[in-house]
Formats: sequence, C-alpha cells, structure tokens
Amino acid sequence: LGWTAVFLANVPLCVAGAIVAARVLGRDEARGRSDAARGPGDATRWAGHPARGAGDEARGAGDATRGAGHSVRDRPGALRRLDVPGAVAVTVGLSSLMLALTRLESAGPGDPLTLAALAAALAALALFARIERRAASPILPGWTLRRRAFATAAGAAAVLTAVTTPSMFLAILYQQETLGRQALEAGLWCLPFNLSVIAGSLLGPRARCSPRAAMAGGLVAIAGGAAFLIARTPASLAPAFVLMGAGLGIAAVASTASGTAALGDRDQGIASGVLNAAAQVGTALGLGLLITFAAATSPRAGLAAAAAIALASAVAVTR
Repeated sequence: LGWTAVFLANVPLCVAGAIVAARVLGRDEARGRSDAARGPGDATRWAGHPARGAGDEARGAGDATRGAGHSVRDRPGALRRLDVPGAVAVTVGLSSLMLALTRLESAGPGDPLTLAALAAALAALALFARIERRAASPILPGWTLRRRAFATAAGAAAVLTAVTTPSMFLAILYQQETLGRQALEAGLWCLPFNLSVIAGSLLGPRARCSPRAAMAGGLVAIAGGAAFLIARTPASLAPAFVLMGAGLGIAAVASTASGTAALGDRDQGIASGVLNAAAQVGTALGLGLLITFAAATSPRAGLAAAAAIALASAVAVTR
C-alpha cells in the first residue's frame, strides 16, 4: 500500500471517537436538561464549591458585558447547541486557503483554480466572522479574543505548531532525499523530538517562572532548533530535535495553562476548544506558507523563516 496507508489509521480512531462522543455527549445533554429544570436557584449545585462564590460574583460584571447574545450560555444548566454553520464556514475557508497556498508555488498566482480557491477562502472566512457575531453559541466567541492573556495564549499555540511542523517536515525530507534514509529509519531518527516534547511538557511546569516566560523560552528553543537544521548536516539533527521538542513541550503546556486561566470556570470548554483549534490551524497554515516558501526559495530559507517567526513571537508574548 505504501507509506500513505498510514493515514488509514485515522479511520478507526475517528469512528471510535464518534461513538464515544455520541454516548458521552448524550449523557451530558440529559444532565444539562435536568439541571436546567431544577432552575438557577438550586443551591445544591454549588454546595460542594463554596470557594467559587466570590470568584463568580467578581466575574459577574465582566460576563454581563458580553451581550445578550450570549445569555443562553451564561445561565447555569443551560444547553449549548453546536454551531454547525460556523463550523462548516471555517472548515471550507481554511481548506480553500490551504488549496490556494499549496498550488501557489506549482501553478503560479495566475492559475484559475488558485484564484478560485483564494476567493472561496476569503468569502467563507468572511461568512464565518458574520455567523459568529450572530450565533447564540458561537464556536469562537469574539469576547474571548478581546482578553489579552487569552489571545496571547491562542496566538502562541498557533505559532508553536506553525513553525515546528514545517521544520520537522523539511528535516524528514532532508533525511530521505539527501541522506538516502528510508521512511522508517527517518522516523526513528525523529524519536529525540518526541521524547523531548514529553520531557518538556513534564518538566516545564516545575520551572519557577510565569507562563509568558515559559512560552517565550520555548519559542526561543524552537528557533535554536530550526537554526541547527539550517546547517543541514547529519550531526545537526539530534540537537535540533532535542531543542525543538523541549521548546514545544514547555511552551505548549504554558500556553494552555495561561489560556485556560484567562477565562472563568464556566468557560473552560471554550478556552480548551479555541486553544486546540488554534494549534490545528497553525499546523495547516504553517505547512501551507512555509513549505510553499521553502519550495519557491530553498529549505534553508524556509527554516530561517521559521526561526525568525519563533523569535518574533517570543518577543511578542512577553509584552
């Protein structure tokens, strides 16, 4: 079947996830209806959480400024409905943008399909923004991005994957096309990266520094790893993978901690979802932009661009 058969592994995982989600979310929905039926005055819902009272009252004024369009979400026990139109619009927009970016280098900016994909991307993303402003339960509430700490964390989550994924992609191409390694061998040589991600995610939270400092330090480490890869020598791979992996692990945990702490207890689901989506979007856009740039110039130029973006982001998160 070839190496592309590895993507088939996603099929049973997605099916299993869909089955589990249908059962779990069904129970949550039933529980939500039960809570809503009891009413907001049910003191037993908060009996086990006396410490929340002051925090919730302090957040009350801020929650009130979000607008009447979000009142359904703010009621205790209220159910949130899936924003299907918003999900479809953003998926079409990002997919079309990726198609336009990947065709840009091979077909040129004047290619009709490239232009059509770019136009579709702009239209779909504009529609997404319009839908989110009017949706009762938007998947990307605008007020979340107006909180600087959360916006910084989401931006960092996107940049982390936007610079590490293309860098690792170019490193694997170097191993296979220049060093002549087989796909399995090249993958095994990347193990230091994966192990370093785990180590960084475990050890990073123990450091006595703020989440912003941890994000900045992780981004600097990623830039250093990309700089090692620019050398394009076998000896530069291991230190590059260790630096990039450790930086990603440290900064990813810090961005998640900072982002979830920036929102209230009732908004942890929104925070987690937006941070996760930001990382996925970063991966897609990073591959589309940096790999296209590397193909149009050189792999070294693509890696240098990744390092520059990481350093610039490290400076930005500390401000």
